[in-house]
Amino acid sequence: MAQSLTPFRTDPADELPVGVQLAWRLRALMASGRLGPGDRMPSVRALAEWAGVNVNTVRGVYARLEDEGVIVTRHGAGSFVAESAVGSPE
Repeated sequence: MAQSLTPFRTDPADELPVGVQLAWRLRALMASGRLGPGDRMPSVRALAEWAGVNVNTVRGVYARLEDEGVIVTRHGAGSFVAESAVGSPE
């Protein structure tokens, strides 16, 4: 079965850690407007599957983005792009 293309796919052979690659891709989607303020982020499990990484990697990326104020997590509802999120050129 052919693997579908996803903007979240990471390259483990790249010199950048996969968590950094994933965070940059999420920021790029926000900067381009494909993920806007208030939009729901993919679930941790779904994003881990799409990106080909462990769920703990995605949890770490989401935690960093939340610490930076880029996303907000609502218990039982999921993670969302923060209303105050500013796009990044990365």
